[in-house]
Amino acid sequence: AVMTAANPARAVAASREPIPDSSINLLETVDDLHIHLSVEPGWVGENTYTVVLLRDGVDAVDDASLIRVRFEHRTRNLGESEVRPTLERDGIYTAEGANLSQPGEWRARVTVQRPGEFDTVVDFTLDMQTPPVPIGLYSGVPVPGHTLAEVILGTALILAGGFTIGRKWFRLWEGAGVFGVAILFVGIAFVVRALGHSVWY
Repeated sequence: AVMTAANPARAVAASREPIPDSSINLLETVDDLHIHLSVEPGWVGENTYTVVLLRDGVDAVDDASLIRVRFEHRTRNLGESEVRPTLERDGIYTAEGANLSQPGEWRARVTVQRPGEFDTVVDFTLDMQTPPVPIGLYSGVPVPGHTLAEVILGTALILAGGFTIGRKWFRLWEGAGVFGVAILFVGIAFVVRALGHSVWY
């Protein structure tokens, strides 16, 4: 029960919970070029950046020689960083990175270079938030199975301590008697702790 309450167990339990999706999908049009930018999962930290290029909103643009997405925080002096998405298929260019490292408003400047065309530059605004903390990392919420384990262990310790005290009642302060008292109180502590949980598993 003590081990399941420790941070490693909580971290493992929390890692199994999927992060809620907060994907950002934006669209800008410059002349005949439609530029879609998506950020997935859309939280501060590691993201996948997808740029979709369509001519007149219909035909996929596969001949972009270079696409750069530069990120700059609007209010904090964090400098600039960039990713260079590469063609995946049918006008879809992707890249990954942890460029959006702080919450707040970011500018994402997309530059598209095409053969025989002037560079296309467009700015997107990204409002980034930190991901919610998985419930498994809240110390006040028991890890699944933890409450029941505390009750079972606490009850077992109470029975063992009570049995030991009963046998050593007149010699309570000898080694076995002291041990019996100790495990009795530990068992009571486990049960009281379990009864104090607002959620039972």
